Amino acid sequence: MSLIALWAFTAWVTVREGLNMLGVARLDAGVAEPSEKLLVELQNERRLSLIYLGTPGPARQQRETLGAQRRRTED
Repeated sequence: MSLIALWAFTAWVTVREGLNMLGVARLDAGVAEPSEKLLVELQNERRLSLIYLGTPGPARQQRETLGAQRRRTED
């Protein structure tokens, strides 16, 4: 009887941890992965904004590039 109880306990712990890992994987796929693309786009927008602001008499091309990046970030 004690062997059955020990087996049931270890099986329960293993299944619980497996379900926990599935939940974490689902959370990662739903939150972390999509936000990585946004993070890259925000970094690009920040870099282009600094270039635009740091250049004396910003050129039209820089303004258009920044506008295109902002549209990509919003998508």
